[in-house]
Amino acid sequence: MEIRGPHQEIYNAILRVCFGYFRRRRVAFIWKTLRLTTDMRVLDVGGMAQFWGVAEGMGLPIPDVTILNIKPASERLLSNMKWIVGDGGDLPFPEQSFDMVVCNSVIEHVGSKRERIAEEILRVAPRHFVQTPCKWFPVEVHLMSPFIHWLPARVRVKLIRWCTVWGWLMHPTPAQCREIVDEIHLLTASEVRKLFPRSRVVTERFCGMPKSIYAIGDQR
Repeated sequence: MEIRGPHQEIYNAILRVCFGYFRRRRVAFIWKTLRLTTDMRVLDVGGMAQFWGVAEGMGLPIPDVTILNIKPASERLLSNMKWIVGDGGDLPFPEQSFDMVVCNSVIEHVGSKRERIAEEILRVAPRHFVQTPCKWFPVEVHLMSPFIHWLPARVRVKLIRWCTVWGWLMHPTPAQCREIVDEIHLLTASEVRKLFPRSRVVTERFCGMPKSIYAIGDQR
């Protein structure tokens, strides 16, 4: 989804302020749990350089990172980082060509390709960390508004423009409201477990509520 509105920078700033804490906490969890080092080869499916910049700012060791995204790079890359334009459902790499795959907030955007992307992640590395927002968290993180994601799709399409922070800032057209509803499918822990049946599924909580779901594979 590539929808830009008249207040895009305000939207981005709110995301940075509201979710910076969770991003740093997640980074610390990944490094502690999966023991990333500078000599590891890591594939970031659908990622951005900003994620690794957070880790660098926290003083953590940065591995040899390859970012694969459907869009060209639009931000500064770290020295040990490269960017490849490609499709997460058809990774252009041999089997077990990386030490680990990271995939943050991607699988909720890809519809029926979730299963194929999960298969590809498992194919190219023995270890993985996959994160996705939890459907049962009361705030829809993309729209930055509560409860709307629990409503039927046809109702969401009508409400998004005037009843969400995203709608107020981005001024989407009716077609764009339909596009975002069709694209985003938030997952439950059981759905993540079906995608990664041999992985450890962990729920990240905030104030006791399930905010995100992690699928962690650490096979050596």
